[in-house]
Amino acid sequence: MPTAGSEKMFSRVLLVLCTLYWLNFTWAQFPKVCTENNESVRIKECCPNNCGGPGRGECVRLPNGTHDEYRANDAEKQRLQILDDRHNWPHVFFERGCRCHGNFDSYDCTECKFGYMGNDCQTKRPKLVRKNIKMLTPKEREDYFNVLNKAKKMNESEFSIVINTVRPQNEIPIFTNVSAYNRFAWMYYYAARDALVNCTDSASGFCNINDFAHEGSGFPTWHRAHLLIWERALQKIAKNDSLTIPYWDWRDQQNCDVCNDVYFGENEPITGHLDKGSRFSDWQMICWQLGKYHLEHELCDGRAEDRIIRLPGQNSQIRQLPTGKEVERVLNLTDYDTYPYGTTANDSFRNAFEGFLNLKSMTFDGVSHEVHNNVHLYMGANSTMGIVPSAANDPLFISHHAYVDLIFERWLRKHNPSISVFPSKNAPPGHNRYESMVPFFPVRIHEEFFKQSTEFGYDYQELIDMSGPVGTCAIQCHSIYVMISGIAILTLVG
Repeated sequence: MPTAGSEKMFSRVLLVLCTLYWLNFTWAQFPKVCTENNESVRIKECCPNNCGGPGRGECVRLPNGTHDEYRANDAEKQRLQILDDRHNWPHVFFERGCRCHGNFDSYDCTECKFGYMGNDCQTKRPKLVRKNIKMLTPKEREDYFNVLNKAKKMNESEFSIVINTVRPQNEIPIFTNVSAYNRFAWMYYYAARDALVNCTDSASGFCNINDFAHEGSGFPTWHRAHLLIWERALQKIAKNDSLTIPYWDWRDQQNCDVCNDVYFGENEPITGHLDKGSRFSDWQMICWQLGKYHLEHELCDGRAEDRIIRLPGQNSQIRQLPTGKEVERVLNLTDYDTYPYGTTANDSFRNAFEGFLNLKSMTFDGVSHEVHNNVHLYMGANSTMGIVPSAANDPLFISHHAYVDLIFERWLRKHNPSISVFPSKNAPPGHNRYESMVPFFPVRIHEEFFKQSTEFGYDYQELIDMSGPVGTCAIQCHSIYVMISGIAILTLVG
């Protein structure tokens, strides 16, 4: 039974929330219809609207979010993992939620799964095509950037974020509001952050036990889900169901050809802040002061902290972007992932693609930063993109990861794997096949997103072109494009 003190605390929690204004955006983080409800928070149940009513869904106990405990027989690591709020996601916040039937989806079963439409969600929607950002028309480019700016400035109307750790002190979760874009950035931070728990083996008082979005088998599937969630949110904001995220093809570029004021903004040479000519120059980062959060065992609360920082080509260890030949080498790897399914997994497509393998030997050497990781670090070791938990603050992150998803899609189509290649155990916690992806709500598991993109109703222009009458020309056609685009960008900027 709740005490008088706990009831008082619940009242305080509710005071930090705004009045619910119902918009059907998308999912993840927690729906305000549940976080604003004292009883829902107390009993850990989020089943609004009776889960859409008969035929759409039902309220059930959510599955165990973490199926496989930490591999090492290390009692301290086991203890710390269990104290992490992300362990057994999302049970520390909600233990019951909606299980939707058929193609119904979302936290209350009132939307359709990706790729479907209609009142009964039985109609396959027309396929959406993600385009190369350099090939967008001026109007398409401006429309996309305008909706990003709108998302950055408008309050998130349907979801709130949690701003305190619940374990190990058994605290009551506190939620707050952020902008629509900052919710997207916060989700990335929350999955990639450190554990924020006391560690007996860490002088600084915290341990990085697990990154729930990186360094494991779930890296491609987590990011695919993240982009799909964000793309649908942008469509709602733009009131345009055909809007798609453009990708940035960084292969063989001599420099960041979209780091100018036509695209994502020029940076000041010393500070790295975007110059005043950029439409993103006034964007403020959240979740940037990682040292403060870690040392004080606090969560990022979504407050503005600093302007975006980008220093392309100024990282002494990463002087150039990935090449097309490197991407092809990675795509030729036949094993999706290999034991131990983390950063040291050799001959693993996932690990080479993420960037932890030496691409000549396809083995872990502890110093290589390739493909996906290369692009992040190329933007500066201490840049917004270079610091993993803060990276999604930079709008360039979205187009970078759209191309990362395109590479994942190429591998899926090239090798046509069965789901059995995705480990069901022994991967880092949160990365196994049936485990919940932190911090998505309703619950999403990796298996759902280990499918070709057309299953979710989208494709890539590059892949459509490659399958056309000209044939597969991944390297040759790309080389021609790099030459043409170089001329094009000089015309646009000069």
